[in-house]
Amino acid sequence: MKLFRILGLAVGCAALAQAPALAAPVLNTTTTGNVIMGTGIGNGGWNVVRVGNLELGLRAKVRWPAPQNVFNNNGDGTYSHAVGNGPANAARWNFEWSINSNINGDGANLAASNFTFILGMDYDAGLGTVFSTINPLFSSPANTSSFGNNTTVQGGGAEANTAAGFDALVLANNLVQNSWNLDFFDAGVLFAGIFNPNTNGNYSFFLQAFNANGASVARTDITVIAGSGAMATVPEPASLALVSLALLGAGLASRRKTSAAPR
Repeated sequence: MKLFRILGLAVGCAALAQAPALAAPVLNTTTTGNVIMGTGIGNGGWNVVRVGNLELGLRAKVRWPAPQNVFNNNGDGTYSHAVGNGPANAARWNFEWSINSNINGDGANLAASNFTFILGMDYDAGLGTVFSTINPLFSSPANTSSFGNNTTVQGGGAEANTAAGFDALVLANNLVQNSWNLDFFDAGVLFAGIFNPNTNGNYSFFLQAFNANGASVARTDITVIAGSGAMATVPEPASLALVSLALLGAGLASRRKTSAAPR
């Protein structure tokens, strides 16, 4: 059973995907504090943006087979990962996100609840981007995000098993992280089709934060190059012939106009 199969996730508008980044990201770096999700998951390989006391991070890593702390960050905002199946129809790689609303530890903007967050996922394997969006802090027992603060030990994040417990963690903590797979969101959960982990392609992701007034304050982006990546569309021979004929026709029309002009 997929983690998000029963959830009614809100799909955001495509315009959010076009919002410009407000600060330049720091590439292939560590996040503030530890990686508090899961067991034995190391820090590093993140693309991070920091604005004031807020930090947003995204990365991709090997999920299957072990070793798992392999990020394959190319240093330019992209990650390269192999195609192929893990368990069920899941990709061999996961994308991971990190939110920290109090990186300075000074008490300002203590809780993640001071912001609204949007996570955008590009399901299309082509070079273009077609984002579907959710709030990663959606309240549900099925949201297994890990919560803590800057001193929480590696793998020591708290998780909730009720919606009320989840809401309480959002209000009390400044650090929240999770590791997801595109397969969690297909077949009508967020994407209409079935995710194919064996397809070569490019998959983009963004994490964006908005303040209480609805203004965008920070955003970070990554692209996962799966296998050989997406191929640029090349016109078929018939299409190229039509383009050539069109150009030839335009040239002949121009010559006719020139020869018909009075001397």
